[in-house]
Amino acid sequence: MSMNKEDKNAPLPKWFDGRIYPEGEIIQNRMGYGEIYCDSHSASMYDLIMGAEAMSMYPLMNKGIAWFRKNYPDEYMVLLD
Repeated sequence: MSMNKEDKNAPLPKWFDGRIYPEGEIIQNRMGYGEIYCDSHSASMYDLIMGAEAMSMYPLMNKGIAWFRKNYPDEYMVLLD
């Protein structure tokens, strides 16, 4: 469990059309395998990924996952791997 509250705020891609959160937050793995602090951009992208999955928008979900994995590898390993 990583609680490092470092804000990297990697630039969101131009195709991102979700809500950008003003602050970071601690997000728990959906399966209960840990939690990690996400800065505002990683939390925003995580929300887009989860929403795209719920709406069966798999190309958008996969695009988001690829961006997340590249820009936030630690957060990816806890939340999406």
